[in-house]
Amino acid sequence: DELEIAGALHGAPLPVAQCVTSGVHVPAFAEIVIEGRILPNVREPEGPFGEFPKYYSAQEAREVIEVTAVTHRRNPIFHTIVPAEMEHLLLGAIPREATLLAHLQRSHPAVNDVHL
Repeated sequence: DELEIAGALHGAPLPVAQCVTSGVHVPAFAEIVIEGRILPNVREPEGPFGEFPKYYSAQEAREVIEVTAVTHRRNPIFHTIVPAEMEHLLLGAIPREATLLAHLQRSHPAVNDVHL
């Protein structure tokens, strides 16, 4: 659970708040929360986009979200990541390293670490 991991990293439970239109709990001090639901059987064209390995993805029919609420702190900070640039590459590598390490260690227990 991501909230449990975040609390463990902070050394205390992460304060959470319930969303306005659902029972989902989010970090209480989140900058921006966008709530919605994925519309069943509805797809719209999306892309092409720059992806982390510096390739473009193809345009595809993708899921559509119906936004039900947007809440935010006073003067929220909106941080975006430029696709296919160093920040995107580094942030994408972190979870992939953990996944790859777990897979490798199942077959090869002597593997100690992985770096992408």
